[in-house]
Amino acid sequence: MTELRYRLGGRRAWAVWASAVTVYVFTVLHRSSMGVAGLKAAERFDISASALASFTVVQLTVYALMQVPVGILLDRYGSKRLLITASLLLFAAQTAFSMVDKLGLEGGEHVLVTAARSNTSLFTIEALRQRAVHVYATTTSAASAERVRNRGVQEVFVVDPSGAFVDHERMASVARQIGGFNGVIDPFIDLHLLKVIPLMRNGGRYVSCGLHDQLAVRPQARSIEPNYFAALNSAIVKNVSIIGNCVGLRHHLEDALAAFERGRLDVPIDSVHHGDCTGAFLERTFESRDRFGKVVYAYQ
Repeated sequence: MTELRYRLGGRRAWAVWASAVTVYVFTVLHRSSMGVAGLKAAERFDISASALASFTVVQLTVYALMQVPVGILLDRYGSKRLLITASLLLFAAQTAFSMVDKLGLEGGEHVLVTAARSNTSLFTIEALRQRAVHVYATTTSAASAERVRNRGVQEVFVVDPSGAFVDHERMASVARQIGGFNGVIDPFIDLHLLKVIPLMRNGGRYVSCGLHDQLAVRPQARSIEPNYFAALNSAIVKNVSIIGNCVGLRHHLEDALAAFERGRLDVPIDSVHHGDCTGAFLERTFESRDRFGKVVYAYQ
């Protein structure tokens, strides 16, 4: 007889049951939201009650039809793999496709992606593969340079974290040859904004989605504030657009899902942890220098 890993009943069982009930209540609540907002929606869109009811019918029809492909995927890959992939696409891929979209890239343009080993940058490189552009990347890890290059990057620059990009001989040479980068996608504005603007061409576009030193108490936080005034002044002179980006919009997620379904979006997963391996999960996520892709903790 197979021994149970967790005993039946107890606080764990009640917690799992309560979580499932909560999710189900929210699901039903959102499905019935049209009924609550019916009068306002009919007035807003100037439609009849029958036309409004058709929206609910379409919603339920799509929900019912999606049971078939989702069921096939569950049978083929299993619930854990499907949920892990879905969670990765929901945040990282949606953010990446949103940033690429905001750059408004045209065919043949040159794009620099910083911190290429970060999750956001790896997904961004995947998203850029859908465009006819030249992709370059920076990384502080020489050991990861070849893996980044194999994802479709034209050239990878291994940089010194404390050095200026203009002092990197090869990167500066490439920037001069192409007349400067048309676009820069940077997950850490506090690390790279000052460094990339001198390598951008006039009218270039820079987009970022976050900070590296998000907590002021981080031990490695810099004691000297960077000279953002000089960077902004240079951006104004060169007519560089600095764009902020959060998660993205719904159509960015839909674009990512469509690319994944066509086999054109590889989900980079570093490792998957289970059970009592929370310490290893946290250490791999925040401390490992050789991490390459998303570190996942799968609840059982």
